[in-house]
Amino acid sequence: MSNITRVSDADSRVVSERDALRNMSARYTRMADGTLTRIETTSDDGKNPGSASTYAYG
Repeated sequence: MSNITRVSDADSRVVSERDALRNMSARYTRMADGTLTRIETTSDDGKNPGSASTYAYG
């Protein structure tokens, strides 16, 4: 079971989401063309460490 709320931009790309069951949130950063460049996760209750992943293309 999941209770995830997603927020999308004008191009229907997910920019953030929150999982109420896991108490975690994620934010997605993209280039102008929509390519994913970074994902940041955070704990809503401070009990779990957050993380960040950055993607480079070349």
